[in-house]
Amino acid sequence: MTSRLNEPTDKPAIDPATIAAAVSPERLANDLANVAMMGGRSDGGVARLALDDNDTRARLWLIEQASALGAKASVDAIGNVFLDVPGSDPTLEPVVTGSHLDSQPAGGKYDGALGVLAGLEALRALKQVGFTPSRPLSLVSWTNEEGARFSPGTSGSAVFCGVRSMEETRQIEDSDGVSLGSALDTCLAELDAAGVPRRPWRPRCMPF
Repeated sequence: MTSRLNEPTDKPAIDPATIAAAVSPERLANDLANVAMMGGRSDGGVARLALDDNDTRARLWLIEQASALGAKASVDAIGNVFLDVPGSDPTLEPVVTGSHLDSQPAGGKYDGALGVLAGLEALRALKQVGFTPSRPLSLVSWTNEEGARFSPGTSGSAVFCGVRSMEETRQIEDSDGVSLGSALDTCLAELDAAGVPRRPWRPRCMPF
């Protein structure tokens, strides 16, 4: 028996193969190429360090994709960017996917960005076939996952989960003595100027 996605139950089932067929490798490749230009190196690599100008540009690009998905874009206090697609039952917890847009100083165009853009392409495919899930769906791009500029990394996800405090994370400095908090404030000011709403601040789990 063929497995079928049937959320919500008042709509006809959509075969997973139909959704898979809507995924466009060409569209995904184009997104990867576009994002790679933000911090692109002459050798074909990418230098898009956390909270630098190129990282902010990539965040704004991702946010621009929300309207076509019927998604709501927002940013939280640590700079994590979310694209939220509503489900038929808003009382349910969301299904979340994503990764990060910051890179190593001499990184490639796939690391991190692929996780974000593959999630974006999945949401596009669901939108294209008219699938409405019961649970909300969230695409997230975490802040400073790589830790190449501000160490340790995984800053956005760690603060979001309550593993590290906002205060200690803001005090981390890069090799030039610039604090993560200062760079974050600059980035958030640009997102505020672009009209990106702030997400209510609440960690989703307690530290071990």
